[in-house]
Amino acid sequence: MREILFRGKRKDNGEWVYGDLIHNGVDENNGLVEYKDGDEFICMVDIQDKLCIIRKVKADTVGQYVNFIDKNGVKVFEGDIVKIMCGGMEYIAQIVWDNFEHAFIARNKSGVYGSSFEYLRKSHLVKVIGNVYDNPHLMEVQDGEN
Repeated sequence: MREILFRGKRKDNGEWVYGDLIHNGVDENNGLVEYKDGDEFICMVDIQDKLCIIRKVKADTVGQYVNFIDKNGVKVFEGDIVKIMCGGMEYIAQIVWDNFEHAFIARNKSGVYGSSFEYLRKSHLVKVIGNVYDNPHLMEVQDGEN
């Protein structure tokens, strides 16, 4: 069964929160209340340390777990930057959702690597090296220069 998990950066301190997105919550009178800031999702249920705490997160940092673990056992999320070893070369790519493929893919300016991760999943040649929020400079590295 596929694990459904999201992450986002907290608005108050910038730390990562891992859990589930929420669209609605319950106020002290047990009435439903929307947690929104404009039209952006701003809350997640934080499941770290087995706690369920509602945390406000920056909507533009929310990314989904892509059901893939890199060669070091690190969960890969949308927005991660990965190093892919392929044919004696190393490539840097970002994990993104592709509407045409209807799947998460690894993409850089040179192309697409491992659509739906089937090839990558079997090869054990992928390593998370950062993400576009904390390490945007990593995507500036040219293929073969790492």
